[in-house]
This record gives sequence, structure tokens and C-alpha cells, in this order.
Amino acid sequence: MEPKISQIIERKNFHLIKYGSYYCMILFSDSATIELEDAEEIVALKETMYTPGEEMSVLVKTKGIFNISKDAMALLSDHDTPNNVVVSSALIVENLGLRMLANFYVTTVKPVYKTKIFRTFSGAMKWSTEQLNLYKSINV
Repeated sequence: MEPKISQIIERKNFHLIKYGSYYCMILFSDSATIELEDAEEIVALKETMYTPGEEMSVLVKTKGIFNISKDAMALLSDHDTPNNVVVSSALIVENLGLRMLANFYVTTVKPVYKTKIFRTFSGAMKWSTEQLNLYKSINV
């Protein structure tokens, strides 16, 4: 069962979707080109969706093929979150081409957040919930 959407921010190249209290999906538009400026906007907007001190688990998905610059990829893999804690990042990929990009991202860019690749939204949510619960049990 998909959690309830609590907030949506729409932009031309991406949407940010907050599910419940802890989950934020970055949904890239089909044929989008994501540059550093887009990544900076994603980071800034994501922070506005949470009150200070809240944890978040990020889900990333695309509606189709998209292009992302090296600088944008680097920023999204490691950026300061002064008000919140990014616990994990789940990449949801549904085709081979995107899976290759996701594998490159995980193995070459090496995000600082716990990151895992999934084929389904439900698998990503299950793992993300486990990561949030683990984080909360350690940081009581």
C-alpha cells in the first residue's frame, strides 16, 4: 500500500513528493536535463518540506530517460542538510538503461547516504522504513 501524499512541489524538470512524515521522492520528468542549478533547487526545496530535526528518507525515480550533469549528480550525492538528517536514498529503476545509470551512480559517485537500487516502489519503501527504524533506534 502506497503511503499518503502530504505535499507536492512541481517544477518543469522534477517533482518533489512528500509521503507521510519521512519520505521524499524526487521524480525526474521524462527527457529532463538536470543541471547544477536544478540540483541546488532540489536540495533547497527538500529542506522546506520538513521541520528542523526531522529525518527523511529520499526516494528517486524518473518517468523516463533523463540527463544529469556530473556536478548535479555530485551535489545530490553529498550535500549539507543543516536542518534535517537524510537517512537513506532508494533509487527506483524500472528498465535496464536506468539501472546502468543507477549502478554507475552508486559505484562511481559513491553517495554519502546509505543507497540501494530497487525495481519497485514497494521494495524501496520497505527498505527505507527499515533504515529509518534503525536510525531512530541508534539515535534515541
